[in-house]
Amino acid sequence: MSTTELAQRLEKAEAELATYREQVATLSSANKELRQRIDELCRKLYGKRSEQVDPAQLALAFAELEREQPVAEVPAEDGEEADSGEPVVAKKRRGHGRRPPGKDVPRERIEYRPAAEDCVCASCHVDKVVIGEESSQQYDYVPATLRVLVHARLKMACPKCKEGVVVAPVAEKVVDKGLASAGMIAHVIVSKSADHIPLYRQSHILAREGVDLSDSTLLAFFNQGASLLEPIAKAVFAMILERAFLHADETPVTMRLLPSGTKTAYIWTYTDRLQVGYRFTTGRGAEGPLAVLGSYGGYVHRDAYVGYDAAARKGGSIYVACWAHARRGFIEAMKAGDVAAARMIALIALLYAVEAEAKDFDDDRRKALRQAKSVPLLLRIEEEAEAQRKTALPKSPLGEALTYLRNQWAGLRRYLEHGMLGIDNNFAERAIKPVALGRRNWMVCASEDGGHRAAVCYTLVNSCKLQGVNPFTYLKDVLERVGSHPMSRVRELTPLCWKAARDAAL
Repeated sequence: MSTTELAQRLEKAEAELATYREQVATLSSANKELRQRIDELCRKLYGKRSEQVDPAQLALAFAELEREQPVAEVPAEDGEEADSGEPVVAKKRRGHGRRPPGKDVPRERIEYRPAAEDCVCASCHVDKVVIGEESSQQYDYVPATLRVLVHARLKMACPKCKEGVVVAPVAEKVVDKGLASAGMIAHVIVSKSADHIPLYRQSHILAREGVDLSDSTLLAFFNQGASLLEPIAKAVFAMILERAFLHADETPVTMRLLPSGTKTAYIWTYTDRLQVGYRFTTGRGAEGPLAVLGSYGGYVHRDAYVGYDAAARKGGSIYVACWAHARRGFIEAMKAGDVAAARMIALIALLYAVEAEAKDFDDDRRKALRQAKSVPLLLRIEEEAEAQRKTALPKSPLGEALTYLRNQWAGLRRYLEHGMLGIDNNFAERAIKPVALGRRNWMVCASEDGGHRAAVCYTLVNSCKLQGVNPFTYLKDVLERVGSHPMSRVRELTPLCWKAARDAAL
């Protein structure tokens, strides 16, 4: 074999070897991505869903970041000491010991006297007097009382001529000829919407008290109350949309179709941190956000779901991205074994430390603190992301987290524009949690109308919670007044205004 042939064969072998090496590298990369996806699916199926990170896992990342570049100091205001620049340490949580009963809980005093022979002085032979006492407290439970209100309209006539018969006027009721009072309707709504007790379980609970009310009868009570409360829920929405910012989120629910089958519907939440409104739609399309945000031009904290984009284009709202969503991707990457994700989580934790420090600040001071501390941290996050993107596989958990970060970067920086804006959308996620808890109990929404009525009740019950108002007390009072209250002043019956009026009266 000639030298030329040997050289050609050697060149061909080297080319084949390079091809095989490239194929091996490609297969190894694909194998790694598949293993990571399998691990991720197994964690979702069998693992914990908590996003809490073990501090020990981040200790090394914090130490490295501190050596590379100390946290910037914030200029102190007049009369304040300069900040040390160290990450804010969370306040010590309240202990788990016994807590005294609330001041508003009714109390019944039970006195115990010593034995009669001990109440006479053995030396002086006179009666002893009380000089003090030793007291203790216990919780006692009295089962809820259900009663029947008998509305007796007395008839009167002249006892001699038996003429001039008169009868007392018909008592005003929540629903004409209705079987339930305002208190009963409020109890059914609160039990279902706040305590997540399905109607059939409420029927069983009442049966133990000797009351035979079917779940269909309780459903009629619920529907009657929701219909009366709907104008107030609409007023809550109107007040939320008047604010300069709001939070938005959605969650799926199962809706029954007739005559058979089900489909996925959605409940959307919109909150300004003072009140919260819910809206039911039969799908997740852009029609849902358009109906609410189509004319809204403020800031909207939300996730990256494209269904909100049409409403933003029409109304001119400004997208504020969520750092909790961005952080979630790096947590998944760290669980999958990407150690580099710990550095990103540590940097994001420093952003949240700034927010914890500014928790009680006014908007202007919070914005100044962010400009001094958060802006340098965001530059470090951007640099770190660019460095990690060079080595991360695009389809790996770390690669997907970095891609999300890059795509949402403008929205993630937007909270710096005003101190009233939040760093994440967790407020909306907390507002949607009652719906997620409830659907585990009632499982399915019976109809589209039922979904709309549930959204009305969720709006008022959870707005009461944000205001620290007992939803039963509020609903009972409002249901007794809504029939005669002028519609032009319906805002007075929203939880926010109702509480303000009640506080002013007190």
